[in-house]
Amino acid sequence: MGYFIEIRYFGNNLECLINSAKKAGISVYKVRKIKDKEYLFRIKKRDETIFFANRALVCYNIKIEKTVGILSHFSAFFKNAGLVLGVIVFLTFSCFFSGVVLSIEFSGSGAVYGEKVLYLLEKNNLKKFSFPSEADMKNARKDIYESFDDFSFVSVSKRGTKITVNLVKAEESKRVIINKKSITSPCDGEIESIKLIGGTALFSVGDKVKKGDALVDGFKMIGEVRVETNAVAVITLIAFNEYVCDLSVDNKDSALLLITAENPDLDVIESFAEKISEENGIYKFKVSIKHRIEIR
Repeated sequence: MGYFIEIRYFGNNLECLINSAKKAGISVYKVRKIKDKEYLFRIKKRDETIFFANRALVCYNIKIEKTVGILSHFSAFFKNAGLVLGVIVFLTFSCFFSGVVLSIEFSGSGAVYGEKVLYLLEKNNLKKFSFPSEADMKNARKDIYESFDDFSFVSVSKRGTKITVNLVKAEESKRVIINKKSITSPCDGEIESIKLIGGTALFSVGDKVKKGDALVDGFKMIGEVRVETNAVAVITLIAFNEYVCDLSVDNKDSALLLITAENPDLDVIESFAEKISEENGIYKFKVSIKHRIEIR
């Protein structure tokens, strides 16, 4: 199937125009009246040159409207080839450059040591004008962890054409907690909050723990690979302590004041006292204190 030129005719001699076209060997299709003295009709595209070269036809008041038919899209393409080619080039370059690496940036307190890890990035295809995968970035992070003890936290990410490597010096975390392979609970209690910096939390907020339980362990899972690292975190624990004191007066408030004065470092949330015995004018009280512990 070919395609057609749609022509608009203005006037009263449409029949004469059609007859003149037929004499020139040109078939006319889909003639329809738009309004008084205005019509649309079609001729085959291959007849366009003959039609407009014929003096008997071009003397009529006519105007080409559009190209129609199955091949009209290709016609439009070739008419706008420059624009279409520009769009194709733009999309090609956009796709290309969104995948390629054009720059590598180091951030974090360990950024000054970026040169030390550069060879590990290159080993894992993280270099300029490369096309790294997610697996390449995970492997680079694993290699940095395994090769250096300088960093307590490492992340490797790509946004657009830039690779960002975030390096946190291990020394920076010492103000939060001394680097260690695990963090254990000093007493029984309930976890109120966990701020995890390095390692893996073994409990969640709201969990009850026992004295000696490991709360954070010094490893990270990168995909299916276990990587040893430092356990770095700040954890708050809600704990209960019980004390016994002897007083010469039968007064619960005095028992509470005595115990809190003897333990000034307790971050007390709630406290209460109860008398448990009396002998020879000596009153024995049990004081229970609910308090908050910050594990560093």
